[in-house]
This record gives sequence, C-alpha cells and structure tokens, in this order.
Amino acid sequence: MLAVVKDLPQAQRVAVMEVPEPKLQPGWVLVKVELAGICGSDLHAYHWTPDYQERFAGMLPAILGHEYTGVVQELGPGVEDVAVGDRVVSRTPISCGRCPACLAGQEAICDHRRLLGVHYAGAMAQYVAVPARNCHVLPPDYPVELAVLSEPISIAFNAVLKLGSMQGRNVAIIGPGPIGYLVALLAELGGANRIFVLGLPKDEPRLAIFQENLARVSTATNLDEMQDLIKERTRSGGADAAFEVSGAPVGLDIGLRLVRKRGTVVLLGIISSTAQVNTNLAVRTETTIIGSPAAPERTWRRMLDYLANLPEANQASFMRAIGETLPLEKAAEAIERLAAGQGFKTVLRP
Repeated sequence: MLAVVKDLPQAQRVAVMEVPEPKLQPGWVLVKVELAGICGSDLHAYHWTPDYQERFAGMLPAILGHEYTGVVQELGPGVEDVAVGDRVVSRTPISCGRCPACLAGQEAICDHRRLLGVHYAGAMAQYVAVPARNCHVLPPDYPVELAVLSEPISIAFNAVLKLGSMQGRNVAIIGPGPIGYLVALLAELGGANRIFVLGLPKDEPRLAIFQENLARVSTATNLDEMQDLIKERTRSGGADAAFEVSGAPVGLDIGLRLVRKRGTVVLLGIISSTAQVNTNLAVRTETTIIGSPAAPERTWRRMLDYLANLPEANQASFMRAIGETLPLEKAAEAIERLAAGQGFKTVLRP
C-alpha cells in the first residue's frame, strides 16, 4: 500500500512509498482510510525537532498521521463493538488501561501510552490498523469532511472545556492555525463575547480565515496592537482567558500579558525549544496556567455528540478549516508547503 513515511532521521525529509499493509492484532481493526489530515505534529517530524527526535527514537521508518476517518475492512480476533462497514474515527493515544491515569478516566495521559503515527503505523496511508477500543463509530450520514477533523476538534474541545462555560467571556488566541480556528469557533458557538486572535504579519492570509468565518473576532499582528484592542473592546484589564496554540517559545509569556488579573492561560501548543517566559507575571496577577493535551474517551464522546447535533451551517463552519484536499501521492509537497507556513489545513485522500 502507499503511505507517508518518515524514513530517515533528518530534517526536511518525508517520503511517499510502498509499504506492507498492517497486520491485525487481537482486538484491533483494519480501516480503509478515506481522508487523513496533516497535523502540526507531523510538521515537527518533518523538521526533525529535538523533541521529535526523542519521540521517534528507534521508531524509524514510521508511517505518519493520526487524523483520519475511514471504513472498517477487517476485524481482529475478539472484536465485538465495531463491525465491518462502519465508518470510524479513533483516538490517537493508545493507553494501557491499568495505570492510575487510565483508571481515573484520563487515558490520554496514560503512564505507558503509545501513539498512532509514532509507535504504531499511522493513518497517512491507504490502510491503518487501530485498537477497536479506540474507535468511535459514526452515523451513516455524518459528513466525511467533518469526520476527518475529529482529532483536532477534540484537542480544541478539550481545551475549551477546561474553562467551563464560554458564555460572555472575552478570550484571546495566540496562533492563527487550524487548532486556533477550531478553538475560536467553539468559543463563539459557546457564547463568547469577544475573541481576539494574535498572529504575525506573515499570518495575514490565515487571520483572514478567522475574519471571514467568525462574527465576534478581532485580529492583530503584534502584541501592542492586540493589548490595545482588548482594552478598547472589553474595557477591562485583559481577556478572561488566553489559549496558546502557536507553540512559540514566547507564547506563554504573551498569554500572561493578554489576560486580566486572576485570568487563565490554557496551553495547547507544543514548543520545540526552551520557553521564554517571565513567570513573575503569573505570580503577581494570580493567573492560572492549565495544560491541555489530547482528549480522553469521555470528552471524545461528548464532542462527537455535540458535532452530530449541530445545524448544518455550523458543521460547515468547522469544515471550512480544510484549505485543500490532495491525493496521498502529493503528501510530501503538501507537508513541505505547510512547514514553510503556506496554506492552512491540508487533507489527503488515499
């Protein structure tokens, strides 16, 4: 089968190549991939950043990809809750089910977790094998373009849930990428008062996507401009919360400067170097800092139910996160462009 592979331990390197189809283990299913998304973590693998060198140690060659939807083709021994022909999505972390985190319903931070697209062959391929217990079966009429966004939406959904209700809140988002867009959309649908999105001058095309699709958004391309916007439009000392999704070393520091006293900064972005942050900003203002990783199973179920019951117009707003859909054969070129900051969300069709 054809797959996107991190084949060599070097930067600016991925390849589309023929590989063997995955073999089924007991309790696993074989899925024919319909669509697969390119994630920011796949770009870290492409750049071969130090943290991803450590993550992939001993794993190469590795088939990349963990954002996907597809149809079950074959069942491994012992599978009962998934059937051949089901359209599914699945959670990325593969947990042990026995550690304290798993027993507390927080399997996404399992002490022994393994990851699809790192430790196990990923979904940027014609077929992927996944544990049946990680799968969520979708209704027959569920839009495939919405399904392929399930994993990134789950990341955004989990982060927004950290704050409870969005109703009436003023929120800042640092980083105008796809996850930032999904956070902003969930915040607006949840009743946020104002949404402020900060990018860089080169991010103007991405910021335009926010402006075109969100009614309560304001954007800026430098910190001073963003601080002035927040003060002017909220008439307060800052946003109630900031979501750091850029992965920039200064992201947390910027978040601390954008929130009001006793505000909250939620961290989603994965940085590739040491953070540059003045922690005194948090101490002096009693700011809460929350890390938000992958979503656990119960949050996935809640998210999928939420999405399935949205009006079609709102579902379409999520699907507009997809900038282009390309054949799998074009994956290397697509990853190269995204790694250079060109484009938005790219989806591959095997």
